Amino acid sequence: MGFVGIAPTAIVFVLASAADPNYGWLLFITLPIAAFFGAAALVLGIIGIVLARSDRGEYAWPIVGTALGAVQLLPAAAFLSG
Repeated sequence: MGFVGIAPTAIVFVLASAADPNYGWLLFITLPIAAFFGAAALVLGIIGIVLARSDRGEYAWPIVGTALGAVQLLPAAAFLSG
């Protein structure tokens, strides 16, 4: 879930820096997608941590999902705060 939100934004950054700077307008499309999937990954990561805690399981993947969700929300927060 976390990778789905990061991949389009990363592709746009690569296209804008390597191929043509005019691809930068695609960030207006990919930032809302990243924010949506970032929020979903953050919530699912927190649920995974709670379930891993109650099941005495591994914490690695829930922590990775929570971190990716938080990282995806940072550009959207920076864009909205100006």
